[in-house]
Amino acid sequence: MGTLEVKIKTLTPLWTGGVDGTMDRIHETGILGSLRWWYEAIVRGLGGSACEGGPEGKKCELTGEKLRKFEKARREGKDWWTALDEVGICDVCKVFGTTGWKRRFRLEVADALMQSIRIDKKVALQERQYVDKNGKEKTPTWYFPNSPRSGELTVCIEDFHPAFNPQIIAGLIWFLSNWTVLGARAQLGFGIVQTTENINIKPLCEQLKNISGNNVYYHLPSLRNIFLAKIHPRNGKSFKDKDSFILKYDLRRLFANYKAIRHFIMGTIKNQKLASKVKISRPYNGEIRVWGWIPEKSDVYDKTWDREKILRAIYQHLTSHYNLVVWREMNSSRDTVSPNLSNAKIFLKSLLNCGE
Repeated sequence: MGTLEVKIKTLTPLWTGGVDGTMDRIHETGILGSLRWWYEAIVRGLGGSACEGGPEGKKCELTGEKLRKFEKARREGKDWWTALDEVGICDVCKVFGTTGWKRRFRLEVADALMQSIRIDKKVALQERQYVDKNGKEKTPTWYFPNSPRSGELTVCIEDFHPAFNPQIIAGLIWFLSNWTVLGARAQLGFGIVQTTENINIKPLCEQLKNISGNNVYYHLPSLRNIFLAKIHPRNGKSFKDKDSFILKYDLRRLFANYKAIRHFIMGTIKNQKLASKVKISRPYNGEIRVWGWIPEKSDVYDKTWDREKILRAIYQHLTSHYNLVVWREMNSSRDTVSPNLSNAKIFLKSLLNCGE
């Protein structure tokens, strides 16, 4: 077994959860959750198998008859990947584990150089006050009852099997550091990080190159329905922390007259809670990240709104009010690097800088 260290520096505060909603330290489960979420989205985009919400709606288990068949395949000399294939363990659970099958790696965090950071407990947008349907004046407000952490940390990745390369997980961390966030509460702008040393991305590229299939996931996050954007302020101005929440509010207002669509895309904390499908980072190094996933099909779509119209509205708002640095979206003329690219593997290579 080998251990690989990935050194990370936070660019916006990091949140990974903890006991009673507080964060006394960096919790590995929060990091693992974001890594698995994106690995699932990538696998789905490649047509591979991902049991969480997959076509059959069943979670993987390596127990009972499946376990006996797996053990028989191993005795016959088949490698563990092939043996897992034969008993129907999905491409995600092969790496991240499931009942009866241990995760292929251990992840530990050394966070001695991390510390709690003071942030405003409340963000109120006085410049976006409005009058509600009852004639009451309202101020859009966000609350942060607990403190996140900031600083430098080391993620230690230990493989549990010589056939598994821990650089696969390091590469996944690199992907998140370049395009999205690490950890939880992305909707509050937390989790922008940078890796402080070069990471060999090739093992991840090789791993994903071997994943393929004809599975389709219309209603779940997938490489095929995500968008990834980065914006800068206009006219030589600088972003302030509040600007992330102004943008969040303004995007909600794009769907002001369509409650079902607004809640479906931007989330709601009322009645049945819905998480926002659009995430906006806090400013870092003069930049804000905007990313999310808009499913191809949904019962809330109508003649006014569908996936294309929603993405067009978001794109037009960003290009009208900010300098759009990059927009990545598969099979779209909006993509600023490879427009109208419909091949998922080629699109993924361009995101990962895999090269030839």
